[in-house]
Amino acid sequence: MSENEAFVYLIRVARKDKMFREQLLAVLARPAASRMSVLNSMIQKMKEAGVDEKVIRAVSCLMNDSVAARVIEVLTPDDPEA
Repeated sequence: MSENEAFVYLIRVARKDKMFREQLLAVLARPAASRMSVLNSMIQKMKEAGVDEKVIRAVSCLMNDSVAARVIEVLTPDDPEA
């Protein structure tokens, strides 16, 4: 799975699952070093829980600062009341 495919997959899942989307946005709002630490922990827990490798790769792409910024941009509504 390419980084672009992982990004698209992650956005699809986050748009369907409000709890997942909110968790992602909370993690992505952290400073980079903290985000990396939380993501590493999430990824390890996902592996231990037997989560689909496709999901793990998608979450892993959030280690990239530009991907993380783009996910925030796409998942944050323009209208906070929406």
